[in-house]
Amino acid sequence: MIDDDMNERLVRIFREELRQPSLQITSRTTQDDVAGWDSTAMASIIMSIEEEFGFELAPNELRNLRNVGDFQRIIAQHAE
Repeated sequence: MIDDDMNERLVRIFREELRQPSLQITSRTTQDDVAGWDSTAMASIIMSIEEEFGFELAPNELRNLRNVGDFQRIIAQHAE
């Protein structure tokens, strides 16, 4: 699992890209749970994560993104 610093960075990305400064997310949060988290926002979130954490998501990782927990898992794997 990702550490607190990485999680704070991830939450900041979601808040900035979705333009919701008080957004609360958990590992189970999905696109259906958040207004404005559409395909355009998803692309922006992905690009911001890649830039912030210094890696590119592989096609198979992109296909498996279902919730915030999936992002956390991928970030943790790349941090190892």
